[in-house]
Amino acid sequence: SKSSTGTTPFPNTDKLTEKERLVADSYLKMLKVLIPKEAVEHKMKKDGVEQKIINLVLNKNDPIQSPVPNVEKINVKPKLSEEEEKLVVTYKKMLKMCIPTEAVRHKMK
Repeated sequence: SKSSTGTTPFPNTDKLTEKERLVADSYLKMLKVLIPKEAVEHKMKKDGVEQKIINLVLNKNDPIQSPVPNVEKINVKPKLSEEEEKLVVTYKKMLKMCIPTEAVRHKMK
């Protein structure tokens, strides 16, 4: 399925030969109809598709598709007032004394 310009309708396939493009297009169509990436990858590996084509179809080498850094891993702590710090210390002591988390949460309310 080529567009009117003579190229495939999928981006990034210009790095492939015509034969490789034909292979990639069928898997790209699977993704287009919302078949999970994992299922498409499994099918490609089962069919013996080259790793180069697998990477291209799944955008594994595309820096634009790289994951956003996990916000949880960025070590930025909010600044607490002196009063809030005292409360935190109190609740941390309760947890340290093995008081159940739910009981500490209830006390916070």
